[in-house]
Amino acid sequence: MKEEKIEQLELRIAQEIIGEKSYLTDGDTGYIYRKNHGVYEKLSDNQIYDSIITEFIDNDIKYTRARRNVTYDFLKTSTYMSSKHITESTKNSVNLLNGVYFFDKTFEQLHVNNDTGESWTTQEHFQDHLNVKNYYSFNQIPVKYDKNATCPTIDKFITDVFGLENCAEIYEFIGYILLPHVRYQRAIMMVGSGKNGKTTFLDMLVHFLGLENICAISLQDLDGRFALINLKNKMANIVGDLSSKPLEDTGNAKRIVTDQILSGNIKNVQGIFNFENRCKMLYSVNELPRTKDKSTAFYRRWIMKICDNVFEGENKDPHIYDKLTTEEEMSGLLNRALEGIERLRENNGFENTELEVKSLWELETNPIGDFILNRCNIEDGKEIRSKELFEAVNQYRKEKHVPLLNGKSIGYWLRQYGIVGKRRRVDDNTYTFYQEIELKEEYIEEINVEAMEGWLE
Repeated sequence: MKEEKIEQLELRIAQEIIGEKSYLTDGDTGYIYRKNHGVYEKLSDNQIYDSIITEFIDNDIKYTRARRNVTYDFLKTSTYMSSKHITESTKNSVNLLNGVYFFDKTFEQLHVNNDTGESWTTQEHFQDHLNVKNYYSFNQIPVKYDKNATCPTIDKFITDVFGLENCAEIYEFIGYILLPHVRYQRAIMMVGSGKNGKTTFLDMLVHFLGLENICAISLQDLDGRFALINLKNKMANIVGDLSSKPLEDTGNAKRIVTDQILSGNIKNVQGIFNFENRCKMLYSVNELPRTKDKSTAFYRRWIMKICDNVFEGENKDPHIYDKLTTEEEMSGLLNRALEGIERLRENNGFENTELEVKSLWELETNPIGDFILNRCNIEDGKEIRSKELFEAVNQYRKEKHVPLLNGKSIGYWLRQYGIVGKRRRVDDNTYTFYQEIELKEEYIEEINVEAMEGWLE
């Protein structure tokens, strides 16, 4: 009988804690969350213990660790909610700083002209948090919805970094990040040598999404045993300056891009946990990592953007990040993203660029092979001066819209194919000639050696 009274006491303490604020326990992981300004935030054990201890003290009840643990268990069981129920409550919506935007719902909103007293109603997709019920969101972006907001600075920046022809797709991908599913099955890879805005773009996105809504796991680390569980409840996996270390296994990377349900292990917890996947992957690289995976399944998952506009000197604005992340610009970016979502839904996803991605990836990770195959003859007794060959390589890369290579890099890749250079005097000068290789006749006139003088060697 005494034991029953003790448990009833601890149950009451748990109920008092729950009554003060909204709590829920995730049915997948057993983690406890507490609602704060429209979003449920994960609590550490120490935070929960602190609330329990405070209640014991306030109620003048003797505290013991055993009582704390029983109260903790009551708190978890009393607030349990299935992950399916949690996911369904936030379906087709995005949680914002000042309310929730629903893609497939509209609400009648009353407007009043303060000067004339005239009133009218409109149908709006947005509701403030006070009017949203039974909404269990783990993600809230720190941006206010303002349907009239614009982002001229971001528009210009994205045009400068990616080119005008790519702006719509960039905004569509930002919108895709806001969607709580991975139905459109794409990740984005940005390639550029440096000082071309990739890192600033990703930093701006981190500010837009909120640090708590992202993770940063490299492609090479995604095959780790505990890697996938870190994606749970994350809107994006954002990594700048991805390593060029070769990709040994791309299985998990492909699953993250396409699978709505992922399975992961939690450290020090037995069993495998399934969870709803909403995480979108964004990477930037100076040099693409080599991969053994040449499958259609790998290449079709990527959107690749070449960033070759260099910002330095007069073109570099040291305050650009601050200008991009003002409240007005962020609200304007949200509107751009919402427009992008509408286009994605109308078009049922992104354009298929699998062949383009495959060509660009192979050009980056095997820069010489495609050039040799298409522009050169390999034949005993033939040779070509280094400057002419290097210019031909970069002419080919210009046509493919990929970054140029310096002479050292070209020489390295030629050696991988057994093509070596030999120094020889011609008249009063010494030149390097590469052996057993020549340009096909139809491409000889295209090169402009004079334009490359002093740079390639």
